[in-house]
Formats: sequence, structure tokens, C-alpha cells
Amino acid sequence: MHPFRYAVSLRIWHPQIDAAVVSSTLGLAPKRTSSAVPTYWSHGYDVPQDSESAAFIHSAASALQQHAAFFRRVRAVGGRVEFFVGWFGEQHFGDTFLHETLSLLAELQIDLSFDVYPDASQVP
Repeated sequence: MHPFRYAVSLRIWHPQIDAAVVSSTLGLAPKRTSSAVPTYWSHGYDVPQDSESAAFIHSAASALQQHAAFFRRVRAVGGRVEFFVGWFGEQHFGDTFLHETLSLLAELQIDLSFDVYPDASQVP
């Protein structure tokens, strides 16, 4: 496998919550917010410069376990919660998400979204 870079954001859409409530509840600074309906909130993580995106997602999800009830409340009113992962590389690349990570994401009701950018000039 060839090396690649990645970016990870936690993104939340909610029919009516104030974005400041999301920030204070999670203790994370927003990268972007929108007060349009639905409310949009995202947090961009500082990721290490390695090709271990699956391990990073597991670590980030583990740190969010204390907020499981909040994520369930977001889902209960029709909101969405996801990790958005951008993969950037020049040749074929990938990563393996272990069942423990996938189980943790399911438990937290966090979806996993990928965008793949096969042109390294697009690396953030």
C-alpha cells in the first residue's frame, strides 16, 4: 500500500439546535457552523501526518463515548452525526477499519463518510 494523507471532521446536522450548544456539549471548537435549517456544525481534527486514519477514527470515537446520549438525542429528532474523512494520495491506498471501531461508531450512532482525492496536489 502507498502512503496517503487524510483529514477528519465531525459533522452534525440538527433541525433546530444552536451551534453553540453543540460546541459546549462536546467541548470542541467548531470549524464551520450554519444557523440555517437544519443547523450545521463541524469540528476539524488536527490529525497526525501518518497513514493511520482508521486508528485515528477509533481514538476520536473513543473520546466521544461520554457524549453518546447527546448523539442519540440528535438522531431522535431526525439529525445526523458523522465522521467525514478525506483521503489524499497519488496511487492506490486504503485502510482497514476493524470491527471494534465499526461497533463503537454504531454504538455512538456516528456514520462514516469518505471522499477520496487521488490527486496529491489536493492534499490540505
